[in-house]
Amino acid sequence: MSLNDLEKKLYDPDSGIEKRTHEESQFNPLHSSDADSESLKKEKQWENSKNSSGFDMKKILKIGGIILGAIALVSLSMIGITKYRQSAFSESRVLVKVEGPANASGTEEAEYKITLQNDNRIDLNNSQLLIKNSENFKPKESQNLTIDNPSSSRIFIGTMKGKSTKEIKISGTFFAAENAVVYLNAVLEYNPGSLSVKYQSKGQLSVNVESSPLFLEIAAPLEAVSGNKVDYAIDYRNLSTEYFDGVRLKVDYPDGFSFISSNPAPSEGNNVWYLGSLRPNQDGKIVISGNLSGSGDEGKIVTAYLGYSGEGGNFAIYNQKEKSTKIVSTVLSISQSLNNKTDLNVNPGENLGYIIEYKNNGDIALRDVIITEEIDSKVLDFSRLEFKNGSYNTSKKMITWRAAEIPGLASLAPGESGKIFFSIPVLDRIPVENSNDKNFIANSTAKVDSPSVPETIGSNKVIASNNMSLKLNSRVVLDVKGYYKDAVLENSGPLPPKVGQETSYTMHWKIINVSNDISDLKVISSLPSGVKWLGKFSPDSEAISFDERTNQVKWEIGNLKNGVGIIEPAKEISFQVSVIPQVNQIEEEIVLLNPSVLTAKDLFTGSDIKAEVGEKNNLLPEDPSIGGNYKVKQ
Repeated sequence: MSLNDLEKKLYDPDSGIEKRTHEESQFNPLHSSDADSESLKKEKQWENSKNSSGFDMKKILKIGGIILGAIALVSLSMIGITKYRQSAFSESRVLVKVEGPANASGTEEAEYKITLQNDNRIDLNNSQLLIKNSENFKPKESQNLTIDNPSSSRIFIGTMKGKSTKEIKISGTFFAAENAVVYLNAVLEYNPGSLSVKYQSKGQLSVNVESSPLFLEIAAPLEAVSGNKVDYAIDYRNLSTEYFDGVRLKVDYPDGFSFISSNPAPSEGNNVWYLGSLRPNQDGKIVISGNLSGSGDEGKIVTAYLGYSGEGGNFAIYNQKEKSTKIVSTVLSISQSLNNKTDLNVNPGENLGYIIEYKNNGDIALRDVIITEEIDSKVLDFSRLEFKNGSYNTSKKMITWRAAEIPGLASLAPGESGKIFFSIPVLDRIPVENSNDKNFIANSTAKVDSPSVPETIGSNKVIASNNMSLKLNSRVVLDVKGYYKDAVLENSGPLPPKVGQETSYTMHWKIINVSNDISDLKVISSLPSGVKWLGKFSPDSEAISFDERTNQVKWEIGNLKNGVGIIEPAKEISFQVSVIPQVNQIEEEIVLLNPSVLTAKDLFTGSDIKAEVGEKNNLLPEDPSIGGNYKVKQ
C-alpha cells in the first residue's frame, strides 16, 4: 500500500478505526493515571508510617544546624581568646633605650638615662635591669645599684605594669685610652605575666672617650743606628680624683729590640710592671734600655699600655701610647757579636769571644780610622783579657786599635770592611755580698771614627757606636747527700745492712742560688725498686710528695731569691727511706736514690735552668758513722 493510500484510509471518517481493540499499554493515559494513584497511595502510607515512628527529617536538619553553629561559635571563641592572649604580650613591645653623652672625658663623671617601656597589656614580673659594660666603665655606687663585678651591675625593679614606662638614671666614669670607643649596654630581664620563662630586651649606646684619667707618655729617640743602645722613658700620672688599684704597665717592644735592663726592674718577664695602687696626682717613671737593630729608614714602634688585668686575665686598658724610632744609615758602621752564640745570656766561667765588624759605607776613602771597645762589668775576669794589635787602658777599661796596629785603618776604601777579635772570661765565682748583688750585666760599647767624615755628619767625628749587654744567668747548685746518723730524722737497722732486715737512711736535697731570683723551682727523682718511702720529711712545711705508682719523689719550691746558700742558709729538705736487702745483693752497695734533676726559670734572663746529680747509694762518704759498713752482709 502506497503512502497516499495509507493516509486516505487513516483519515477516512467511515473507516471505524477507533472501534478496534488492542492490548493495554503502560503508555495508556488511563493506565498511567491509575499507576500514579497507586504510587501516591504507597507514598501516603510511608509518610503515615514515618510520622507514627517520630522520625522527622526537618527536625534532624534543624538540630544539626544548631550543633554546627555551636561548634563554629566555640571555635571562633577559642581563636578569639588565643588571638587576645597573643596580643596581650609580644617581646617586640618591650623596649630599652639608653641615652646620654656620646662623648665622655675620662676625668669627669657622665650621666645616662635608661628608658624602659612595656607596651603590652600584661605586667612584667621579677624585672631587673642589668647594666653590662666593658671594664673601662665604672658606675657610681647608689642604694639601688648592685655592682656584681667590674663589667656588670644590676638594679632590681620588680613588677612593671602593662602599658607603662620607667626611667632610670645612672652615672659613672669611663677609663679608656684617648678616642677609644666603649659600649654601655642595658638589659631588661623579666617574666611576662605568670610565665616562668625569662625574657630579655636590650639597648646599647656607644661612647667615645675623649681623654684618659691616667696620663701616659713615651720618650724615645727619633733616630738610631742599627745595633745601638736606645732608652725608652715612660711617664705616667693619675689625673683624676679616683684611686686606681691593681694598675699595671705593659710594653710591646719592636722587632729587633733586645732588652738589657730597666729601672725599676720588671715584675713579670721583661715588659710588665705591677704599679699597684695609684692615688690622685701620683706619678712615676720607668726607664728601659736595650739594643735596637733594623734596616735603613725602617721605623721601629714601641707601644705602652696602662691598665689592669680584668676578668679572665684580659688586660683592660686605661691608656696607651706609641712612639717610632727610625733606623738611619751612617758612613761608617760597626757592630759586635759573640762567637758561636745566638743569645746574649752568659754563664759563670764561660769564655766570651767577641767579634767587632766595621765597614766604610760611603763613596770616599776614610783615613786614620780609630776603633775602640769599652767593656766593664763586675763579673768579667780582666786579668785574662786577650786581644791582638791593640792597646788596653786599665783605668778606662778600653781597648784601642789604630793604623799603627792595623795598617788597613790608615785608609779605609769605600765598601771596605774588617774584623777584630778579642776574648775575656766570666768569673767562675760571682761576687755576692748582699741581696742587691744580682742581675749582673756585662756592657760593651764599640765605636769607630775618622777625621775624613764630612763636617755635616758631626763635629766630633764619632760616626757610629754599638752597644751590647750580656746578662749573667744565675748559677743554681743542687747537692744530694745521705746519712745513717742524721741530726733531724733518726734512723734504725743494722750497719752494715743485712739480708732480710730493714735499714733506714735520711736523704738530703740542698739548693744554692747565686745571682738572680728564680721561679718554678722543683727537684724530681725516684726510688729504685726495693727502696721504701717512709713518709717522714723535714721541714714538714715543705711541698714534697711521693707517687707510689711511679716511685717518683717531687719537691716543689716555687720562687727562690738570689744569695740563698751564700749570704743566708741554703734551701734544704731531708726525707727518710729504707731498704731490706736480698740475697742477690750480698757484698754490694745499695742504690738509695736515682738521679735527681733540678729545673727552674731565671727571672732576670728568662733562661731555663737545669742541674742534675747522679744516683746516690749507701756508701755515703759524708757520714763518718758508716765508714766501710755499706756492703750487704748475710
